[in-house]
Amino acid sequence: VLEKKKITLTEHEFVVTLHKSLEAVRTVTFYIREKIIKTLIESGINVDVFGDSWKKSPYADNKNLIIHDDIDFEKGLDIMAQSRISLNVMSWHKGGMTERIANAMLNYSVCVTDETSYINRHFVAGENIVTFNLDNIDKLPDKIRTVLHPRKFCRMKIFRNILRKMRIRKL
Repeated sequence: VLEKKKITLTEHEFVVTLHKSLEAVRTVTFYIREKIIKTLIESGINVDVFGDSWKKSPYADNKNLIIHDDIDFEKGLDIMAQSRISLNVMSWHKGGMTERIANAMLNYSVCVTDETSYINRHFVAGENIVTFNLDNIDKLPDKIRTVLHPRKFCRMKIFRNILRKMRIRKL
């Protein structure tokens, strides 16, 4: 973005500017995540979440929001391996991907995530990942229902495609 706007910063100026923006980025990410969770639980989809902060959520009393205690990284991988779907909400780095996406795939959980330019370039929606657009969050519940429906969606096809992709090139 800085290059496009022809802004030049020293390393120190960049670090200071980045640090100042982190709280805004976190706030936007939490807002989007909450909006996604609200959309899903209000449409009747059960969503398991982890961490005590969810107990303070305005949706904590919704029967479709299943709040679990904090877990460590290793336990998170075990849970992914038992899950049919792993919902990922990207932070505001919309040109990349996170280890959560790769971990979901490596643990045979269908990754459902918002789009980024990297994901759109390196994956095929419906073939090895399920994506949604943040401008159309209202369509996400139907995508989730399709993934959960055994006759409408073949999870094994996704897993075969992921394994093929991992053999062909690195994520």
